[in-house]
Amino acid sequence: MSVCTYFMLESAAAAGFVGATCLLCTLAMLTSIARGERYARTAIHKSESRGQAHPQAGLYQSILSEALGVLQCREDELEKSAVNSRELQLHLQEKAFDLIRLQGTFDSLPRSIAILDENGRLQFMTSSAKRWLAAYPGSVDPTSDTNAFDLQRIPQIEQLVGEILGGQSPQTQRVAEIPNPHGDQHAVYRATATGIYDREQSLLGIAVSLEETGTKTFDESRHTELVSAVAHEFKTPLASIRAFVEMILDGDIDDRDEMQDAFRLIDVQTDRLARLVNNLLVLARIENGDVNFRRENCDLDEILKCSVASVQPIADEKELAITSELDECSSVIFADRELLQQAITNLLSNAAKYTESGGQISLRKTTDEDNAVIEVQDSGVGIPEGSLQKIFDKFYRAPGQSMEADGSGLGLTLVSKVITHVHNGSIDVSSTVDRGTCFTIRIPLGPKRPKWITNSASSTVSSASSPGILLRS
Repeated sequence: MSVCTYFMLESAAAAGFVGATCLLCTLAMLTSIARGERYARTAIHKSESRGQAHPQAGLYQSILSEALGVLQCREDELEKSAVNSRELQLHLQEKAFDLIRLQGTFDSLPRSIAILDENGRLQFMTSSAKRWLAAYPGSVDPTSDTNAFDLQRIPQIEQLVGEILGGQSPQTQRVAEIPNPHGDQHAVYRATATGIYDREQSLLGIAVSLEETGTKTFDESRHTELVSAVAHEFKTPLASIRAFVEMILDGDIDDRDEMQDAFRLIDVQTDRLARLVNNLLVLARIENGDVNFRRENCDLDEILKCSVASVQPIADEKELAITSELDECSSVIFADRELLQQAITNLLSNAAKYTESGGQISLRKTTDEDNAVIEVQDSGVGIPEGSLQKIFDKFYRAPGQSMEADGSGLGLTLVSKVITHVHNGSIDVSSTVDRGTCFTIRIPLGPKRPKWITNSASSTVSSASSPGILLRS
């Protein structure tokens, strides 16, 4: 083998060794890179890897550190967003509760409230406003899929809103009267539109309030009439008392008998005033529910017989015939004996007052399935048809009745309250002028269990213990 051949073989071997070495280095590098990649993939999903050195990542160390830093920032941002989201959710929940409280507050107001935006579109309304608008013809938009309320379909409100929307300068408030859509002359509504502005006087919305003023005015009128009627009823007996007292003080009455007559007349007028005051007090207490009456199981027939007996002297004096027709059915009722007897006595007494001498009064009692039916009928002057609806009103007296007999006009009002409020019954009246009047009372039949009576008696005050409960008119 020549020297040249030897060197050639040596060179080839050396080249092969170098190639093998390079191949091994390449494989080692690829293995290291793969190991670093696997480490980086694992480390990037572990939260504890954040903020640490990662030499195991090899060539991926700088990239991994940068990626972990970015991920940490994003996680911090996400956590902050989650905290903000929870705070926002709590804030929204709190605002929702505020809206519920605000809705409840608005609903408790005596007025109905509606809120419109700066373009006049309805944004909010109270429950009472919804009920009011639902009953108002034309206030529901028929073209809307949801049948939305359209407040401006009411001409008066449309005008108010238009004046505020079209005003060149801020229009703070506008008022209009709206008649009742159902024709009730006593129910009139007042609509008040108020502009809502920011500091720059830019319109933010409009608040519309609805208030029923007609009924209030009507109630005030009724109150004034009641006060006037009370004053009138007080005026007559007080004038009589004053006149007799002045005569006595001036010495115009010297005779003892005349003096006694004057005192008797004063006593009569004083008694009339006392009855009037007591009747007013009892009536007010019944209407306000301030009195708990003592009710017990009573024999209705016995109550009716006592009432007839109390009126019999008046009937005998006027030569009136009183007849009683009581059926044989047992009529046990749960009633305040004293008040019910006084109510029946009042009806019989009125019948005697307004029936001429020689006339007739009849008291009938029948029973149906659930009620005892009591009828008090007379052959007296009768009540005009136009007065029948008012006959139970306070101080009302049918035309011409004041000439027939004295009275305060409270008797029938109290009778009605005693029957309806105290005994859960009903009272009706029918009458023909110059032919007579008939009052019909219905009271539920049936006794109550003794324990009910005991419980009620322990927490009630006897009507008989209240002084001056007199139903005579």
